[in-house]
This record gives sequence, structure tokens and C-alpha cells, in this order.
Amino acid sequence: MKLIKNIRDISFFKRSISEQDFARRDRRKNIEKGRAGEDIAKRYLHGKGYRIIDQNYRTPYAEIDIIAQHKGILTFIEVRTRQNEIFGSPEDTIKRKKVIKLIKNAKGYISRRSSNKKYRIDAICIVLDDNGKLKRLSHYKNITLDFNCT
Repeated sequence: MKLIKNIRDISFFKRSISEQDFARRDRRKNIEKGRAGEDIAKRYLHGKGYRIIDQNYRTPYAEIDIIAQHKGILTFIEVRTRQNEIFGSPEDTIKRKKVIKLIKNAKGYISRRSSNKKYRIDAICIVLDDNGKLKRLSHYKNITLDFNCT
């Protein structure tokens, strides 16, 4: 480690530590918000007759937030949660590259764990109000068609 030689070095050192703390707090808030969104999505899906099979399934490609069965179709669900829409909607955060990763992940899941070859990838986009209560929920089915990724 480099020795601190003057007062400027000390102030930079202090600032970088506080920035790291801020980044950690921010990540924690995002994780909590994501979990809250996934809980809301699970309740919504359950109410629509989906049977939740797995949650937060990870491979080297990506993470699938929720895996559910509905009317004989294995459904992989990406959940996007935003506190508000000031800087864009949750829909804006779903890019083609992410959908391609989800497809790879879904195929990997099917090859390892399921005999059901019929599947689709959905997205649930959630907006919370300032108190963390549900303001809007939109369910988009088979998003691979929207990104021409089939």
C-alpha cells in the first residue's frame, strides 16, 4: 500500500471510502427493491394460476428471476422493478442482449431439469410508489417475439 504523504492524499482516501459505502448502500437498496418486486410478481402469478417451480436460477449466462408452469408451458419470467419512472420505465431496461442471455439460460435449464420442451420467456415490469407500494404491474408474454430472438 502506498504511504499517505500529504493532507490531499488523506482527503482522497476518506472520500473514496465514503463513495464505496454509498455504492454498497445503493446496491443493498436495489437488491431489496428487486426482492420486493419478485415477491409482488410471485403473488400476481399465483393469482393467475401459475405454479412457481424455481426462483433466482443462475447459470454462467444470466439469472432467471422466476420459473413457473402455466397451462403446460414452462415460463421463464424476468422481473424488472423501478421505484418510479423519472429516469425511464422498467420496460426500457430490457434489452435484446438480456433476452438472448435468458434464452440461453432457459435452454440450459430445460436440458438439465425438465422434459417439457415447450417454453416461453415473459417479463413482469413493476413500478413502486415512494412508499414501496405497487403503483403499476405489466405482464408481457413471450418477449422473445418483441426482440426477434426466436
